[in-house]
Amino acid sequence: MVRKHIKNLRNCSSCGSPSHLTARAPDCPFHVQSDGAVTATRANDRDVRELLRVMAQQGDEEFQQATRNSNVRQNCDFLRMFMPSHEKYTRSRSFHTMVKPAYCEILSNCINNASDRICDILLRTQLFLSDFTLNNPFRTNFGRGTHPI
Repeated sequence: MVRKHIKNLRNCSSCGSPSHLTARAPDCPFHVQSDGAVTATRANDRDVRELLRVMAQQGDEEFQQATRNSNVRQNCDFLRMFMPSHEKYTRSRSFHTMVKPAYCEILSNCINNASDRICDILLRTQLFLSDFTLNNPFRTNFGRGTHPI
């Protein structure tokens, strides 16, 4: 693998090799495989494509089912024209692997409360807009005459 930015040449903090910077690189002898599921759609870079292919081979059944998407969308024309080297990939992990066990319950309760509040706000907004539209037909006809709905 070729390093992309030569001006800030540093060695790996774990093994001292100049070919990579940290133990997160697969080239490092001290590299530890990530335990989370990785979902990738596509990549234009050869190195990233190869890395994604290796991850797909090593992944569990859930990851392999996620990569078998038959309805993969193509990049839009904007990305093809103005961003030819655009890479699109996603790394997903479960909630319990990202949050410390001591905070899982507290954080999940906060997330659920915030989600419930947002749903309540959306429902009230929809009711308000419906009521306003029905009770004020002359103001909401958007310049299409003065006839009621």
